[in-house]
Amino acid sequence: MKTLLPKLTLQYTERLYNEICSTAEVFRGLPIINQTRLSVHHRLTQYYGAKKILVKYESEQPVGAYKNRGGANNIRHFSEDERQRGAILASAGNHASGTALACAYYGVDAEIYMPEGTSPVKINKTVQMGKGRVTITIIGNTFNDAHNEAVESAEKNGKVFVHPFDSEKTIVGQGTIADEICREASGDIQFVFGALGGGGMSGGVSTYLLHRNPSTRYIGVEPEGAAAMKHSLLQGELSTLPEIDTLVDGAAVKTPGQLPFNLLSENGNADVITVTNKEVCTALVDLLDIDGICSELAGALPFAALEQYADHIRGKVVVVILSGMNISAAKLKTVRSIL
Repeated sequence: MKTLLPKLTLQYTERLYNEICSTAEVFRGLPIINQTRLSVHHRLTQYYGAKKILVKYESEQPVGAYKNRGGANNIRHFSEDERQRGAILASAGNHASGTALACAYYGVDAEIYMPEGTSPVKINKTVQMGKGRVTITIIGNTFNDAHNEAVESAEKNGKVFVHPFDSEKTIVGQGTIADEICREASGDIQFVFGALGGGGMSGGVSTYLLHRNPSTRYIGVEPEGAAAMKHSLLQGELSTLPEIDTLVDGAAVKTPGQLPFNLLSENGNADVITVTNKEVCTALVDLLDIDGICSELAGALPFAALEQYADHIRGKVVVVILSGMNISAAKLKTVRSIL
């Protein structure tokens, strides 16, 4: 049976928009959230003949990725009882370090489950950001494996599960990226491109844009080998992929979030597309070798998608969200070997 639960109304998404606005105001005074820069990318602007291509450098967050936004918005809402019980979560890396930073700031202990193959860079950053507040368990081959173990442990031990993408608080936190973009950009923006894994950032950013400037199109970009959201949208219901390619580890999920799926299904300003491994690896290497910009593979997804929209973005104002920069030397070597 194909259903969208809950059925999203304009009033519902407007409430989310208002919560994003109020949360962005809180974040402007929160020391664990950076108001990251929005800067013109001159090479890409010239190459595509755009009026302006701007990069939103979420790679400049304290954890090297945007995930501290969702983590902070979850942990700051914990009751005193929940703080005493502690948090539990699953992550392929950035959600772990982002939530660990929030846990250290608010004085909450957390258990974190991470899949085998998680970048050592992301594991070490999680330990560093947690400041003694986190314990890490490496388990399972994919994010979904680690997620299932974390959910079971949370239920068994009475801890609060902090979802990386399928919760209102996470989506609202990630959506504050759009608030900053609209505050920093002068004039109308025609396109915003962002990475898409579970869909938390895409759901939040597209919802904000829908109410702030509905003519702006949001383009969520998935890896072709882990296109769980694209597959679900084509099926008309939330679906799970039997197998996924985990090269783009920050966006490698078998099942996207129900709420992000609902939002992207009904937000008329959002599209979801895919790029190949070669395309995303090429984009990452070009950013590094030509521009001196460090990105992880998930962060390079939206840059790889620009070619598909070359005719549409000519003469337009475009924002590309660089969602993270946490990549190991070993992973970079793998990326170069694919080209």
